[in-house]
Amino acid sequence: MLNNSFEELERKYNKLQRKKYLKIFLSLGALIGALLVGVSYLLQNNSSVKEIKKSILNEQKSPPIKKEPSLKLSPKIDLEELKPEIEKKESLKIQKVNALPKEEPMPKEVYKRKTKKREKEALNTVEIKDEKTLKRNFDLFGDYKSAISLAKLFLEKKKYKKAIKWSIKAARYAPGKAEPWIIYAKAKESLGQKKLAIKALKTYLNNHKSKEAENLLKKLTKKRVKK
Repeated sequence: MLNNSFEELERKYNKLQRKKYLKIFLSLGALIGALLVGVSYLLQNNSSVKEIKKSILNEQKSPPIKKEPSLKLSPKIDLEELKPEIEKKESLKIQKVNALPKEEPMPKEVYKRKTKKREKEALNTVEIKDEKTLKRNFDLFGDYKSAISLAKLFLEKKKYKKAIKWSIKAARYAPGKAEPWIIYAKAKESLGQKKLAIKALKTYLNNHKSKEAENLLKKLTKKRVKK
């Protein structure tokens, strides 16, 4: 009895075990099948994505085909027919070159500006003793009168260095006039440079005549002898 019941139990147990393993195998098989289906689906999608990417890249890389313009053959030109036109153009070029203005010479270091007669007459009639006005006139006209007027003004004001400066400028405009040399000599004497004053007057009198310059020279030389 015991043996039979034991065998029965063993059979039932084995049966249950078989069912259990069968379920396990079936579930594993189902899982493996699902995995295979999923993997194959993914692979298909990946390959389709790659193909789409390739097609897009190919579209981007390939430039649009441009239609080449058809070459039109120009008819032959006879050089003999063109000769009159070429000669005409060459003559026009030569005329243009000849018509170009010549370069003006560079201005000299000291030059006299041309002034209107009315402006000169106005300056001659009125003796200006204002420093700013005289300097402005000199800048405008660059003439002897403005320069010598400034030299006189500075000599009167006992600004001897400025008097010397403007007497030199006046002498450049009118080297033959005695007045700039006399102002120069007086200013040099006032600065204690009598030798230079005498030398300047002698230099002027070697080439020109002036009673005023001669009198000043005598006066300076007498003073020198007395000392």
